[in-house]
Amino acid sequence: MPTFLTRAQARDHDRRCVHELGLPGIVLMENAARGCADLALRMLPRNAPARAIVICGAGQNGGDGYAIARHLAIAGVQVRVVALGEPSTGSDAGVMRRVALAMGLPVESWAGAPGLAGADLLVDALFGTGLDRPVTGDALEAIRGMRQAGAAVLSVDLPSGMHADTGEPMPECVHATLTATMVAPKAGFARPQAAACLGRVEIVGIGAPAPHG
Repeated sequence: MPTFLTRAQARDHDRRCVHELGLPGIVLMENAARGCADLALRMLPRNAPARAIVICGAGQNGGDGYAIARHLAIAGVQVRVVALGEPSTGSDAGVMRRVALAMGLPVESWAGAPGLAGADLLVDALFGTGLDRPVTGDALEAIRGMRQAGAAVLSVDLPSGMHADTGEPMPECVHATLTATMVAPKAGFARPQAAACLGRVEIVGIGAPAPHG
């Protein structure tokens, strides 16, 4: 098993899981989300009603976020989803969004959301390993909002705004309390500049054998 995965290696592993093992992508997403939700529950207070805000992007990372929100709600957490864009209708992420809406989870657009204050935990599911250009506009404001909210942050796969291979902020990234990374740490995690943003790193399995070097 490699110590770290580049973005290309992570994508190739997902492809092998789907096309060689025959595991549907949405099963991998569900397994990842369940592992992240278990970590999130450990970060939340147990002696009072817990509140979480899940910040979802329009890609696969956002799909993880919608599924995490569902698992947290089932566990009794007061969950609110803040969405930056919508996943395509036929994608795995689109399915997870539809399920969250069918459950009646509150899903608000970033433009209409009343900020990120008041949560015990923020779940950062904005960008994953696919980010390859500088973050601007609402997404950059959301990253700044997560940094300024004063709540614990669980980042899904890597802190949003971080380049997966270099560990560099693009130009800013979330400062996670805990990074729940799928399968193995990403290559950028080994770079000194990444440490301030990662927090503690936990590996989350996706229900398939890990890749070998």
